[in-house]
Amino acid sequence: MSSDQIIKDDSRFIHGEDLQRGGKWSDITLTIKSVGDKDTMKAKDGKVIPGFPVFFQETDKIAVLKGSNIRLLKSALQTADRSQMAGKKLTLYPAKGTWF
Repeated sequence: MSSDQIIKDDSRFIHGEDLQRGGKWSDITLTIKSVGDKDTMKAKDGKVIPGFPVFFQETDKIAVLKGSNIRLLKSALQTADRSQMAGKKLTLYPAKGTWF
């Protein structure tokens, strides 16, 4: 099972469906509480979920960012120092597309 499927099946993580309000897709802006160390999240079966866990002030749900997404976050926040990401806003938005 891929890490993407593990996350999809685990309610601790943010899913696309979390961007629906009243049956309509909408953006959601969250405040970063902290960004954890790489590869420290574990699935229910104990396997490591690759990526950086991002924790938010407004929800207990977690986003795990890897590859391009963590690079985009660092670029958007203009810092690679995870301790400086706390308190910054992150807007998640639904997007339709054909993904790899």
